[in-house]
Amino acid sequence: MLIFVYGILRKGYENNFLLGNSKYLGSYYTLDKFHMVYDQNLSYPILLTKSIFNEDTSNYIYGDVFEINDDIYKKLEIYTDNKKYNLNRIEIKSVNQNKNIFAYIYLLNNDCENNIINIHLQKYITLKPIPSGDWSKK
Repeated sequence: MLIFVYGILRKGYENNFLLGNSKYLGSYYTLDKFHMVYDQNLSYPILLTKSIFNEDTSNYIYGDVFEINDDIYKKLEIYTDNKKYNLNRIEIKSVNQNKNIFAYIYLLNNDCENNIINIHLQKYITLKPIPSGDWSKK
């Protein structure tokens, strides 16, 4: 199974160890646009499908692709709290090659996305956009 990671599971980031000895396939970006945001109290980005800002902050999302086995997949399901996230199959493009592949990405389910947006609108958290779509360039 191919997994596309865009936050702290990326190569060189603090939770990459969860991917164990999974094969790294390179840097890719999504062909669909998302809104990458973060709160200063969180150490990881969140992808939203809906805009919460006046300006359009959507962009292609940059990340890494790994080939994972069933054991790593089970660990990721626990780590991502699979009640909050859905695993979606998306098309992505290699940063260094003219090559498209399909991989899986964890995206918030609709209820969680709506809750986060409401919490932001009520000023309990302050989400900030990452317009580049690249967590390493926040």
